[in-house]
Amino acid sequence: MQASKKRLDTDFLYTYRDPLLRGEEESTLIKKLEWKTFTLETYNEKAERAGVIMLRSSFDLSPEKVYDLYKGREDVEQVFDSLNSTLESDKTYMHTQEALKGYMIITFLATRIHYKILKRLKEEGVSKKISVEETLYELSKLEVIKEKTGAEYHPKIP
Repeated sequence: MQASKKRLDTDFLYTYRDPLLRGEEESTLIKKLEWKTFTLETYNEKAERAGVIMLRSSFDLSPEKVYDLYKGREDVEQVFDSLNSTLESDKTYMHTQEALKGYMIITFLATRIHYKILKRLKEEGVSKKISVEETLYELSKLEVIKEKTGAEYHPKIP
């Protein structure tokens, strides 16, 4: 990814050119052109900006650092999204303060587990192939194998 930084009056403009993003966006633009959603002139205007990400910031940092901060923001948004959708913590039916505290502790622990699994999936390079929900579903199928002798075996997952 190519990155550049330009000083504005009081801020900085960071520009990133991502070839993979450009390919995806151009593919979508070509489909829209084929479907006659817009004209060739509109296609040319939009194709010129395909794959370009621009960020304006008051921070005087390297373009790489600003991009990392921006991507970190996405991780925070994912936490809130999973809290609201996956864990459904946007609605509670607690009637006492103790129940609410307990609910919040369980939600916090569930969020920690969710993101520990996500981190591991990213480390293994499979986070785009399998989601945390799919991982938990597969794990829920596992059972401890107990022999008559009392020995226990924990199944291994490939």
